[in-house]
Amino acid sequence: MVGLIAGTALLFGRQETASGGQGQGIQPRNPTGLTSLYEKDYNRTYYFDIRGIGTAKENTTIHIILGLLNHEDLSGCDIKKRADYMIASFWEIGYGQIYPTLAKLEQEGLVTKRISGESKGPERNLYSIIGAGRETLTQWLKVQEQKEYTKYEILLKLFFGSLVPMEESAKRIDAFKTRHMENLNMIFYNAYLEGAGATVRIIISPAKKMKTDNDIFGSRRLPQFMEETGTLLEYLKALRYEEAKAVWNCNDSIAELNYDRIQHMDLQRNLTPAIFSYEGIQYQYMAPNVLQMEELDYLQKHLRILSGFYGMLQPFDGVVPYRLEMQAKLNGPELNSLYAFWNRKLADQLFAESRVIVNLASKEYSKCISAYAGQGIRFITCVFGQRIGGKVVEKGTLVKMARGEMVRYMAENRITAVEDIKGFDRMDFAYAAELSGKDTLVFIQKSKPAG
Repeated sequence: MVGLIAGTALLFGRQETASGGQGQGIQPRNPTGLTSLYEKDYNRTYYFDIRGIGTAKENTTIHIILGLLNHEDLSGCDIKKRADYMIASFWEIGYGQIYPTLAKLEQEGLVTKRISGESKGPERNLYSIIGAGRETLTQWLKVQEQKEYTKYEILLKLFFGSLVPMEESAKRIDAFKTRHMENLNMIFYNAYLEGAGATVRIIISPAKKMKTDNDIFGSRRLPQFMEETGTLLEYLKALRYEEAKAVWNCNDSIAELNYDRIQHMDLQRNLTPAIFSYEGIQYQYMAPNVLQMEELDYLQKHLRILSGFYGMLQPFDGVVPYRLEMQAKLNGPELNSLYAFWNRKLADQLFAESRVIVNLASKEYSKCISAYAGQGIRFITCVFGQRIGGKVVEKGTLVKMARGEMVRYMAENRITAVEDIKGFDRMDFAYAAELSGKDTLVFIQKSKPAG
């Protein structure tokens, strides 16, 4: 309480003595002992805590500058540019704050200044953080934030919005959400660039052929988008046989099997972990049944299976056999495309997990993610091909094999960084740097397989 009184008094430009009068009285504490920086010159940046641990309020410019300098030496102009690019979506600072703060930080021994040694262009003052500055930054990072209130005019308008059409309000909500998702993408991406770290997520396609097998491994949870899956199941159950066959685009034998399946389908019973349920070529070469438990745990964390029916699956999500390809042409009055049905739900969930996506899925599936991979997302596609006639040719079956091998390679080597993917050398593939780009990793098979 004493500390709170001191802080409040300082905020309003005066201090109360213990007897209630004005005077020197109680002095706010700070972790550095830098009186002029925190008490005299920055009345709205102060520390108060009866335990002697600093709590920073207001003028966060000090800590923003220290945080940026902790990564690299910068001039005042550079600090402004970095702040505008990296944190302006949630905190802005101006030149009028930066240069006075730098002067005080130098005066108090938290940073040092030197003249840049660049041969071209005008000389600049470059600032470097030193030990005391790093300690101040560390103390600030450890302190619990005070409760903050964010004001949004749009929320007030929605609260009192009965005078405008609901459709107009819905559009504004969508725009509001999109704007904040873009800001969130940038925040996470910059955190990744600045060393906070971001682990990869791998996306793959499902397979048409599925089995039920829960003898060895049981499922760990139900899929995340069960409500949406239930909606799709209701839609499929309501179709006549010929309509369902058209949706599945298959012969009578397959249509009859799946039509019977959906009539008796129970989404919560007799479940198989997704990674063991799919039987396509990619899954055969992934060979999850021979992976060690640590490698399966890696896949559970890093691998995501895209699905027209389930949306997006973790490897140990419990599933039942189904047939519904992402590109299927639906014929419902309000349901004619799975791309429209899922919209950006899958992408938003994936980007909330990671801003670095390794794409091993087919175009039919990957585009439900890539369509929303805007600024702040690294969406890296692996290409597997052969050099034929001076061109890189991708062959369907070979690509599926290689994708499965790549998943297994990443699991066995516990890969979390994109750079390490380039070491993939199975099936006689080798990384081709000259053919690759920022968002594409190209692997060329050095010789055609025998037979």
